[in-house]
Amino acid sequence: MNEDPFFISIRTGKLDNVKIALRHRTTHPTYRFNILDVQDYQTAFFMACYRGYTEIAKWLLNFEPMIDISFNNHSAFRNACIENRVETAQWLVSLKPDIYHIDIRDQTIVYYTIIQRSRTNLMTVKDANIKKDYSKSSLTEKPKNELCTICYENNCEIETKCRHSYCKKCIEKWMEKQNTCPDCRSFIYTLEDLKWDKI
Repeated sequence: MNEDPFFISIRTGKLDNVKIALRHRTTHPTYRFNILDVQDYQTAFFMACYRGYTEIAKWLLNFEPMIDISFNNHSAFRNACIENRVETAQWLVSLKPDIYHIDIRDQTIVYYTIIQRSRTNLMTVKDANIKKDYSKSSLTEKPKNELCTICYENNCEIETKCRHSYCKKCIEKWMEKQNTCPDCRSFIYTLEDLKWDKI
């Protein structure tokens, strides 16, 4: 982590400290000629959003209007959601309501969406389920006699919506670390998106 007083002040979560550190940078001989650029402000903005310091993030955006809030693949919004920084995520949604969407239940962000335009002007959606729901309420039958494409030992018990099949053990282990299909990388939002064998 950068040990510059400006970045250290952001970690405190106190806006007054950030303002003092920024003023100090302009007068202190060590930092006087090391001018912050837009990338530095974007990094600071990300840090503030990640930690849920909405007041600091707002001030930074006002102080340096060149900050791109979608910097680094929307990392400020994405990480505010993952870290359940509800106030920060709601503020970011208010800045870009045509791009960012969140689903909040019991003061917990359970789902977020980022809508982006591609070069061909088509819409693509990047989204993630944050709070995994391992409920089996909507599970249906999967034909047998097909080997799991991960372990090649067990018969398939589960099929994804993208029509790839796996044994229960392998897909559950995969879903602990990833929310995508092991074969085609399509998003799998929850285990409810899988079709299970009725055993």
